[in-house]
Amino acid sequence: MTIELTQEQQKFIAKEIAAGKYADESALLKEAVDLLRQRETYIAKVQAGVQRGLDDLKAGRYREIHNSQDAEALKQDILQRGQQLRAQREQTTH
Repeated sequence: MTIELTQEQQKFIAKEIAAGKYADESALLKEAVDLLRQRETYIAKVQAGVQRGLDDLKAGRYREIHNSQDAEALKQDILQRGQQLRAQREQTTH
């Protein structure tokens, strides 16, 4: 495989290797590819979450918050659902 890099990129790689962060160019590039793969996975998860949110909005699965009472009611609903989920998990693990 042949890779063309700018002088700036080459200097950066040389500096990282000289600092002892990587054994050689191959080690640096392997980590760079792994990080790119992680970033792509993260972006895909974020995009899927955004799509779920858009789908929920389109399907009318949302709650409007107009005042502090609405916000408090939502908070209580979330806490209650969390307690229910915890209880269910405890039942399945015991």
